[in-house]
Amino acid sequence: MGLLWKSRELVHLYRFQLKNLNRTGAKMADIFDKYKKGFEKTKQGLFGKFISSITKSKSLNEDLVEEVENLLLGADLGYEVVSEIIKEVKSQAESNKELEVLFKDSLYKILKGKNRELSKGDDLTVYLFVGVNGVGKTTTISKLGNMLNKQGEKVLLAAGDTYRAAGGEQLAEWGDKLGLRVISQKRGADAAALVYDAIDSAISNNYDYLLIDSAGRLHTKKNLMEELVKINKTIEKKLNHRADENILVLDATTGQNAIKQVKRFHQKINIDSIIIAKMDGTAKGGIIFPIEKKYNIPIKYVGLGEGKEDLQQFDPQIYIQTLFEE
Repeated sequence: MGLLWKSRELVHLYRFQLKNLNRTGAKMADIFDKYKKGFEKTKQGLFGKFISSITKSKSLNEDLVEEVENLLLGADLGYEVVSEIIKEVKSQAESNKELEVLFKDSLYKILKGKNRELSKGDDLTVYLFVGVNGVGKTTTISKLGNMLNKQGEKVLLAAGDTYRAAGGEQLAEWGDKLGLRVISQKRGADAAALVYDAIDSAISNNYDYLLIDSAGRLHTKKNLMEELVKINKTIEKKLNHRADENILVLDATTGQNAIKQVKRFHQKINIDSIIIAKMDGTAKGGIIFPIEKKYNIPIKYVGLGEGKEDLQQFDPQIYIQTLFEE
């Protein structure tokens, strides 16, 4: 009887593990599908031509080096990254590995080992989002708020973009659509004061997350950047610590200009993480590499479409596998 009971328990355990394995497999397949769809333009663009070139060649001769350099530079990888990759692949030219494997390993080496999880506070978790006009910042905030809400978290949004006409209205529309509460003020209101009130409301109403939008300031305008510094100080004063994450949102289609934006914002408020929006809209798609190489700031999410579910946590392995998949 005891042996029979144990046998039945093993069967139930096996079925439970198999069910969980199937769920995990289905989830991973769904993520791969979203990456494949989101990076389709990139694969068909210059990166696709680069992969086609190295898969057709058996050795890295000078003609191929020149072709690869031009394609990768055109795909926004930047001179420093391209030079390093070529040098590394050349150093392993005598190995038995195919060129495709050598390039794939070299690219992955730049991205591996970083924490891709967003930080979480002990009680209220506060994220401050920054970025220039038009990068998709407000939409990105809404998508992340939707994701957290679906995970059972209580999320409050703060429309700190009081500079731009209809800035608060845009976030409010998203809030209505997603069932998320939004704190906002009329245009021209003091953004730092709004943030102060939003933190008060989040604490008194036991919210888990506060996601703060900010004016899409041009990184070349001193007064707007100083206002951002003021917001950052307000958060620190109110919470007795800085925001759990200062998140810079970049537009993938802006190319190398994104590097300049990282530099200016990081100098002002110390950027903790980056979200790259509109990855599905670029045929280049390589800007991820020079950003992480130069600043060592982790890219934690990527926007792979316009839908509310199209914000995905960035996974370097899946990203590179997607790019190299035939």
